[in-house]
Amino acid sequence: MLLRVAVLSGLSGGFGRLVSRGVRAYARGRPWALAFYQPDKEGFDQLHVFQPAGVVTEVWQGMQPVVRTWAGRVPVVDLSDVIAELPSVAVASTEAAQLACRHLLGRGLKQVAYVQLIGEPFACRRREGYETEMAARGLPPLVFDGRRRRRRGMDAADNLN
Repeated sequence: MLLRVAVLSGLSGGFGRLVSRGVRAYARGRPWALAFYQPDKEGFDQLHVFQPAGVVTEVWQGMQPVVRTWAGRVPVVDLSDVIAELPSVAVASTEAAQLACRHLLGRGLKQVAYVQLIGEPFACRRREGYETEMAARGLPPLVFDGRRRRRRGMDAADNLN
C-alpha cells in the first residue's frame, strides 16, 4: 500500500532544503509518495487534491487553525514546535541560543545582542536561552524585538567601545 505524505516547508531556505533532504532520505525504500508544498494557505488548499495519509509541516504565523484542522483528519508532525498538542521535530531553541551565545563570547566578543522575531514561540524560547547565558556570565542582555528601537540593557551597550 502506498502511503501519501505531504511535506509543507519553506523549501527555498536552508531549513527547507534540510527538511526536504531528511524526509526524502527517511522515505527511501518505504512505500511513500511524497508531495512538497509551501506551508501557506495555497499549500494547504492543494492538499485536498493529494489526499495525504499524513502531513509534516512548518507552522507559519496565522496557519495554526488550518494545521489543527488537518490534525483532526490525519497525523501531523509540527516542524516548528508551535502547536503543543502535536508531535514535533524541531530545534531545541533554548539550548541553541545558549550554545550560540557561549560560542560568540568564547571567541572574544565582549557583548552579544539578540534580535527577536515578534510573537514567534521559538524566538521567545531562544531569547530565554540567550538571557540565561548572559546572566550566567554577569553580562546585561541586549534584546531588540522590533517593537521599540531600544530595550533592556541598552544603556550598557551605549557604553561599550
